[in-house]
Amino acid sequence: MPSVNTIVIDRADKLGLAQLYQLRGRVGRSSRRAYAHLLVPPLKLMKEKARKRLRAIEEFTELGSGFHLAMRDLEIRGAGNILGAQQHGFIEEIGFDLYCRLVEEAVAELKQKEPPTKKIEIRIQTDLELFIPESYIDVPDLRVEVYRNLAEIDNFEGLESLSTEITDRFGKYPKAVEDLLDLAAGRILLSELGAERLSLKNGELFIEFRKDKTFTKQEIEGWRKRIPGKMEFRSTGGFAVKLKLEKSDGSLLRKTLQSLLGESRLESREHSVA
Repeated sequence: MPSVNTIVIDRADKLGLAQLYQLRGRVGRSSRRAYAHLLVPPLKLMKEKARKRLRAIEEFTELGSGFHLAMRDLEIRGAGNILGAQQHGFIEEIGFDLYCRLVEEAVAELKQKEPPTKKIEIRIQTDLELFIPESYIDVPDLRVEVYRNLAEIDNFEGLESLSTEITDRFGKYPKAVEDLLDLAAGRILLSELGAERLSLKNGELFIEFRKDKTFTKQEIEGWRKRIPGKMEFRSTGGFAVKLKLEKSDGSLLRKTLQSLLGESRLESREHSVA
């Protein structure tokens, strides 16, 4: 009956989130405003999970909110036991990303394969303005999506693909987003260099390498040839290098790290990506 615009659901606390979502969607067509009335007992008589389901169905009312409801349902019920019928878990305590990583490692162990390589975290401190302006992407969820995708990038092919996608979806990006992309490229270069910490403030660049990372005399001489200006080195407690840039700038940082990596290695990597 397409003209029906009201549904009354008795004892909504007894239904699952997917059921509530489907029932709510049975009323309302096109421009016709619809109403879903959920009848429930007093809050103190309901279970905690039932209250969470009702809060979720009340919160997500916009068109296209099905994905958000599905994720909330996953958080409430838990991701479950991947090898059994159990449908409750501990995702809420450890977080979805960590849960996925644990599952990935467990599956690799069952298949008698090497567990996935753990990504080396690189500490970065900078005075660059690294953010996505609201004037460029005005939807908060989309900004978070881009931030998350940038954080997960670990190769230049993925970075180039993401850069193209951002331009296609939102138009030419401003300087702040350009610096974000350059820093993502810098993080990849730092990983290849064997660095564990970078600081860029007031144009002063400081890079500290892992304690097991060493460089030959020829490599350091190559740095001096490719990078103009004063360069200082430190070898106590781990090798480090300090140099001065014209200013704190994402593109300058990227070019400097490319020079440190070496032109021959850089060309071979770009050729393989192409």
